[in-house]
Amino acid sequence: MRYIHRDGDDSIMFGRYLEALATYRAKLPEGVAQFAGDQERFMLSHPKSLHDARLERATITETPGNEESPSSVGVELIFVGQDGDRRIRLNYRSVARYEIRGTRERLDWHESFHGDIYTHEVRVGDSGGVVHEILFESDSTIEIECVDFRVDDEIHKQNQG
Repeated sequence: MRYIHRDGDDSIMFGRYLEALATYRAKLPEGVAQFAGDQERFMLSHPKSLHDARLERATITETPGNEESPSSVGVELIFVGQDGDRRIRLNYRSVARYEIRGTRERLDWHESFHGDIYTHEVRVGDSGGVVHEILFESDSTIEIECVDFRVDDEIHKQNQG
């Protein structure tokens, strides 16, 4: 994390992140820029927020290259929202780099490697790609650098009784 949270900080610095975002927002694809600045995606208690969401599934797909085009990698992350009422699906395309780091260090019996997102940030990487970094309460991280990504919410309908 570069802006919203730094090692040694005890808090999420959303204002610092928004200030930085304003300097590079125009370099982001429009959909990514909207997601990056959508305060509801960062709020501590909003159904659309990634805060407190848990990873349900991560899928990496590689399409082999051929003489006309190089191979390409896509990553899909599916999270269950903090209220359990939705799945938040992130699809990253033309991935240049990804890292998934899990750690068991501070886990109690009710915690998991990739449950309870602490915070996340979107930024422009050193090579100009879009970087989305996710930090979990367990200190596990997912960092993906890509050309573009899309976010979809799949809301679960509650049974009316």
